[in-house]
Amino acid sequence: MNLSFRPFDASSELQGQRTLFIECFPENQGESAATEDHYKWKFKTLLNGKAALEYGAYLDNELIGYYAAIPYRYRIEGQWRTAGMVCDVMTGIKSRGKGVFTKLGVYATGQMAESGISFVTGYPIRPEVIPGHLKAGWQIMFELPMYARFLRLNKYLAAKKLGWLTPLANSVLFLLNSTLALAALGPSKKAIVRHFDSKHISDIPGWKNLMDGWHAQVPHCLEKSNEFMRWRLAAPHTQYTISVIYENEIAVGFAISTPTRKEGLDSLGLIDFFVNDQHIGLSNALMRAVSELGNAQNRDILIMMLQPNIYRKYKLLYNGFLKTPFKFKLITKVFDPAINRAQLENMDNWHLMWIDSDDL
Repeated sequence: MNLSFRPFDASSELQGQRTLFIECFPENQGESAATEDHYKWKFKTLLNGKAALEYGAYLDNELIGYYAAIPYRYRIEGQWRTAGMVCDVMTGIKSRGKGVFTKLGVYATGQMAESGISFVTGYPIRPEVIPGHLKAGWQIMFELPMYARFLRLNKYLAAKKLGWLTPLANSVLFLLNSTLALAALGPSKKAIVRHFDSKHISDIPGWKNLMDGWHAQVPHCLEKSNEFMRWRLAAPHTQYTISVIYENEIAVGFAISTPTRKEGLDSLGLIDFFVNDQHIGLSNALMRAVSELGNAQNRDILIMMLQPNIYRKYKLLYNGFLKTPFKFKLITKVFDPAINRAQLENMDNWHLMWIDSDDL
């Protein structure tokens, strides 16, 4: 049997890739992520003037593995660099026990380095894939836990066969969330939150200045240009709300949310959340507005994936967010020797959430 690696050719191999995707990620059966439309949005849209990088592993010319990266731009140590956000890494049943995962990783990242990518990022949550990444030269930077705030407990308690506790538990939760809401009124009565459809991001008052503040405040920041944001928030069959908080009509923070399902619960996933340092006290008021949005959409829970230091910065514990057992990891592989590894690994230089990945 002949094992080989080469660039992936979607024009003739897409059906095989979609079949492999379902084999490796069966939870996506019947979901938008499994469709060709989703694939084309994700990998066939030019981003930052660059195409996605895609590679395959082949056993006797049959696709048994796939490895891709989307070009994201980050400012690292004051210089804008193109990073490859690696996603949809998969190896099928026929590749098991042959070291295909590691070999494909070595080949694909080597090709990415030659293409001019400065470094690659990944956000694995499955522990079983970590050894293969490490063997391919990746390094673990830090953990990104998932945090959750319950809005109602009906489905959660029903799944635990504790449905009889629902009336009491919801009453206690209502009192807790009401207390948090009162505390979240914030130090300024001049602060208001407005909700916008992400399709009209260019029309949001103060958006450009808000993004300029984002880029100035975060040392290792994702370039959230209008081009990037329009692409990132345009996945087929998805809906995103951008909630912007204003003080004296000046935009000082935002949250981006989307309905989703996690662990059988109707969830509102926050893929991004930011309040500038000068108005950090308004983060509670912004989160209160997001919680009200979740209630209006009949969500059971709010969820976020972010760094522990950002969790503490925004005092999300006092907003009712608790750490869940689910933990993503930020892993990187650096190609540009000018990048200072110590600075790259410093969690305080980053502000990472789901928007930095391909999740949600």
